[in-house]
Amino acid sequence: MSAPLVTLALREATNADWTSSFVLPAIGTTPWTTVPPWSSATQYGASSAVVYGGDLYVAAVAAPTLGSFLPAQWTKIGIAANFADLSYDLAGAEIRMRLADVDGAGAPLPEKVRVKFSSTAGTLNVNVASRRISLVVPAAKIRGIPAATYAIDALAEKAGAITRIAAGSLVVDQGVTR
Repeated sequence: MSAPLVTLALREATNADWTSSFVLPAIGTTPWTTVPPWSSATQYGASSAVVYGGDLYVAAVAAPTLGSFLPAQWTKIGIAANFADLSYDLAGAEIRMRLADVDGAGAPLPEKVRVKFSSTAGTLNVNVASRRISLVVPAAKIRGIPAATYAIDALAEKAGAITRIAAGSLVVDQGVTR
């Protein structure tokens, strides 16, 4: 039985704190259905999140403003992944994840690990109630992840016990470059 394939639309996050502004949808759902589409006639408050042109934006203003000129008043942000319906209880756990290059057969190449993520470093957003892990890629935290297929390995540590909670292949269909 082969490992599950996770498809990941990896986009740059330009605001390190953007994950606190809205709820991320689960894998398999239309991206960003939990936020409204942008409208030029709508008045938005600070930190409002909207979808425009298939990407996610957050209001970059201190006071309510009309959405009439999106590029100047909004900051483009994005999501990487959301791992839903994990059977593992995430409460009190430290989560660590890594993406590694793979060879032609899909086996990981440990000497070419691209990037590591951690819930303690703020690059993994853990939602205990829904048992979801959001992979966050702030621009300041990472040099780049090209579009490719990677091996993914996610571990949870709680009370000294380490449990593998996700593993398999992961496809990045839109890379982040620096």
